[in-house]
Amino acid sequence: MGCNERALRWQRRQDSDGVNGFKRVLLWLAALFFIVAGANHFRQPELYLDMMPPQLPWPEALNYIRCC
Repeated sequence: MGCNERALRWQRRQDSDGVNGFKRVLLWLAALFFIVAGANHFRQPELYLDMMPPQLPWPEALNYIRCC
């Protein structure tokens, strides 16, 4: 098996995976960010209540619904 053949096999394996290693790491980091942000809605609700427009009714209830 030549060098080019090995490189092509490796490339096909990467392509068939659909997501290479760098993208996989970014996906995990984004997932972790959203999980922490969702949990933070319960830990520090006042931070998110300040962002709610005053026209919306029941801001506390909407804050808890929004994090789910």
